[in-house]
Amino acid sequence: MSRHSKWSKIKRAKGAADVKKGAVFTKLGRAIAIAAREKGADMSTNFKLRLAVDAAKAASMPKENIERAIARASGKEEAGELFEVTYEGIGPGGVAIMIDAVTDNKNRTSGNVKNILAKHGGAMAGANAVAWQFERKGIVIARSEATCGERSESTKQSREDKERMILELIEVGADDIKEEEGGITVVTPFEKLQTVSEFLVSKNISLEHSGLTWISKNPVTVTSPEDRAKLDELYEALDEDDDVVDVATNEI
Repeated sequence: MSRHSKWSKIKRAKGAADVKKGAVFTKLGRAIAIAAREKGADMSTNFKLRLAVDAAKAASMPKENIERAIARASGKEEAGELFEVTYEGIGPGGVAIMIDAVTDNKNRTSGNVKNILAKHGGAMAGANAVAWQFERKGIVIARSEATCGERSESTKQSREDKERMILELIEVGADDIKEEEGGITVVTPFEKLQTVSEFLVSKNISLEHSGLTWISKNPVTVTSPEDRAKLDELYEALDEDDDVVDVATNEI
């Protein structure tokens, strides 16, 4: 999985200063609108929409913003059409980069992404120039304290609860389970994303994120300090673009 951790991105977004909240809410609103457009505005039958709304609430997005995003998808509010687009790029050190965005203006977003890459020592790549190095996977991020079985005061019992949870996750479709600082990440086949997410919710586990991402087939390590610094600046700049919703690389 990318060194550019989605968990870190979520923590940064939730702790962002007020001046950045508008950009965060814009991304969340677009995710809600896309989900509602795909399968309707009923959260009881549209799992993707329910997750998008939950993420918005976790980021303290105002209720009226959420309702406006749903209305946008239903056509009740005048707004431009939204498109989901994916760009491929090469970063410093030859690192492969997949960039997912949601936009109402493809030309603007393409130009912005191209300029960000160029400014930080990278370049836009053609179709399938780097995509062949990745697999489309589901990713679920939950709070570690909720998933580690710490309901018991016994360390042994906690460990047993945790191992049981891991086995159950594998049974319902998890490919990989990783503990990270502040959270746990579960990688699934894309068709198992909803099953795994609903399993965790059924266990009263709070999800920080559930969605699709790109997972590298053959991760690489960046050893050059200069490339490392340029890549960190590039990732940060992509995160700050209003249209970019996910960045994945083939870094370890």
